[in-house]
Amino acid sequence: MGVIDIAGFWMEYNKMMEFNFGLFLPADSTLAQVSNPTEYLGFKSINVGSTRINGLDISIMAQGKILVLNHEV
Repeated sequence: MGVIDIAGFWMEYNKMMEFNFGLFLPADSTLAQVSNPTEYLGFKSINVGSTRINGLDISIMAQGKILVLNHEV
């Protein structure tokens, strides 16, 4: 017994925001100028603008016996 599932998707966003993890120093400083860089480690929201995400998702699932051996004693 088996099942195949196919789904297509198309999404469009205006003013999409993306959350990134990283080291975000002040604009006027470098890593050598900062005494404790871990203070600037974290998540930041970044505007990526108009975005289109599209694709295809395929799933295949099956259940059953692959090989049956009949051993008689």
